[in-house]
Amino acid sequence: MAVKKLLKKARGRVVTVASICARVGLPGLGPYSVSKYGVSAYCDVIRQELRPFGISVHVLEPGFFNTPLINREKIDAEILEAWKHAPNEVKQEYGEKFFNDARESTHLFLNSVASSQISLVVDAYFHAITSKHPRSRYQIGWDSILLFIPFSYLPTGLQDYIFAAAGLFLPKPACR
Repeated sequence: MAVKKLLKKARGRVVTVASICARVGLPGLGPYSVSKYGVSAYCDVIRQELRPFGISVHVLEPGFFNTPLINREKIDAEILEAWKHAPNEVKQEYGEKFFNDARESTHLFLNSVASSQISLVVDAYFHAITSKHPRSRYQIGWDSILLFIPFSYLPTGLQDYIFAAAGLFLPKPACR
């Protein structure tokens, strides 16, 4: 909003990155998902508010890519730090086995879905910035397009059932 006057004068465009987590909230990524939902919703609002001034707004929704954000060592250090500072009550509730299994599951998930083709994100950015007719939203990466977008269209009850079924193979807290 700080540059709204300049955008109006230039009839520019706004291009921002949210995440596929703005479409599907993944367990363990609550704060991240909330922030991405917020970015996406804000862009939806300003897309409508700025359209009369000839300004377009575009959102990139990449899936998981091998960037510093999901660096395995960084994530492992964050998980270890969270466990270290967790209250004893929480540690007892979840247990050491849950903690170790959750670390392993996180790495397995990221190794399964994260792409090293960061150029896909750069290409989408370039298209959104330079195209005569850019899309409002860009889903980027096979996981975004083939997994998370179709999943996001399912009824909530079915999504919950799928998460519960997947949960059969995930770590369980010690005190359930």
